[in-house]
Amino acid sequence: GDLERFSKNLRAPDLRQEIKQYILSGKWYSLNPVIQPGWAERILIGKTEVQEFTSKTVAQIADEKGCHPLDALMDIISMDPYSQTATPPGSDEVKRVFYSHPRAMVGVDTFLFDHTAESRVPPYYLPNPNTFGGMARYIKLYALGLLGLEEGIKRITSQPAKWLGLRDRGVISQGMKADIVVFAPEEVTDKGTDDEPRRYPEGFRWVFVNGKSAMENGILTAGRSGQVLYTRPSAL
Repeated sequence: GDLERFSKNLRAPDLRQEIKQYILSGKWYSLNPVIQPGWAERILIGKTEVQEFTSKTVAQIADEKGCHPLDALMDIISMDPYSQTATPPGSDEVKRVFYSHPRAMVGVDTFLFDHTAESRVPPYYLPNPNTFGGMARYIKLYALGLLGLEEGIKRITSQPAKWLGLRDRGVISQGMKADIVVFAPEEVTDKGTDDEPRRYPEGFRWVFVNGKSAMENGILTAGRSGQVLYTRPSAL
């Protein structure tokens, strides 16, 4: 059914218990208390019709209601299925420790997003700012600001390619796939915000994917020369 039907169903104790057991078992990727026991302190309720919950964490709401954080979260959804949440990013100090490790590699944990698509029916969904600007932010703050440009680029190119067994990618050399980005390091910056994350970063001039241009003089070509990459398990 739709979100309204789901929010009504959440009021049924047996369904709630089933959902709680499934989440607490650690089987659900998006919310895993086994891996992140402090999840309720990190999820902030943003826009919601239930004003008393606005700008509070799930943990705070659970304390006020005297219930389990998952029950508090399901209460919110049952009252307003269109409530929006936000998860603050990890601290800069933690990121610097991670990036400084010699075996650290960096990727953008997001998904393909058609920036021209328009939702006709709510809830309207916006991508995480990392979708458009994650790599720009990494280059600006950590490749340039912490590791040095050469080492920082290695963490997002040759090092992960080697670890994943992608033998024809990761470096610029004869016989390798031509995945190349031409950019002005000091001009690279991300422009997206939580309110409008669909803003392209600045500082990138040319992008080639499998030898074909995807960006020319800072303008996207709409080329789709990418492909699914495969590797043998033994290479990992």
